[in-house]
Amino acid sequence: SVLASDVPVGAGMSSSAAVELAFAFAWNVLSDLKIDLPDLALLCQKAENNYVGVNCGIMDQMICACGKAGHAMLLDTRSLQRDYFSMPEGVAIVVADSKVRRSLSTSEYNIRRSQCELAVSILAEYLPDVIALRDVTVEDLEQHQQFLPETVYRRARHVVTENKRVLQLSRQLSLGNLAEVGELLVQGHNSLRDDYEVSIPELDTLVVAATEVDGCYGARLTGAGFGGCIIALVAEDAVPDVEKHLTAVYVNRFDKTPNVYITRPADGVSKVDF
Repeated sequence: SVLASDVPVGAGMSSSAAVELAFAFAWNVLSDLKIDLPDLALLCQKAENNYVGVNCGIMDQMICACGKAGHAMLLDTRSLQRDYFSMPEGVAIVVADSKVRRSLSTSEYNIRRSQCELAVSILAEYLPDVIALRDVTVEDLEQHQQFLPETVYRRARHVVTENKRVLQLSRQLSLGNLAEVGELLVQGHNSLRDDYEVSIPELDTLVVAATEVDGCYGARLTGAGFGGCIIALVAEDAVPDVEKHLTAVYVNRFDKTPNVYITRPADGVSKVDF
């Protein structure tokens, strides 16, 4: 068999989920199994959890399975409801690869997951309706801060505030308010850096450099952190300036050139007819 890909490996761009869905989809078609795409995504997640040993969620597999060209997808990971929001014309998603490979990401991801689960178990003693951190409001968390270890509190604060940002971002995107969308991206990065502690200087430098250029609405790291990529929401006519500036800043500080990709949302896995 032959596998060809232009998705960076180990860079937080869902390369593992892409491979899983490609093989599972091919098997599904060739064997006429008639498994629908959401269920195929769930099977791939199960393989990564139980075989690879990464306690990942369903997000990467679901977007690889059910992505829609020109749209962002809002995924409810409890019900698996998917809502799509059209990306405005005239903007691109610029991906900058730090070329730092994420040697700590798997172990640290599982640690973060355990810390969040500990927060849930503690909070559930006082808030019986809490099953996951999505059930916790910012106010709930603040009122019960005293019962949580400091590090666990900050991990939970990232997740709770990030859930709020996701909902705010989907609304602002539907309204076409790109400045607000960009600000939410930056807030998310700052939370990943300070509360979740999964950023590194290389990613921080790329985010700051991108957002220094007029026409860049916002940027943040993507993936599990500790290396990999950032994404930036950029007006198409500003893309060359963003690429040039962040590359120059990065080379000057780290003496290596980031790989830069200019993208727009595409469809998920599908059969290619020759």
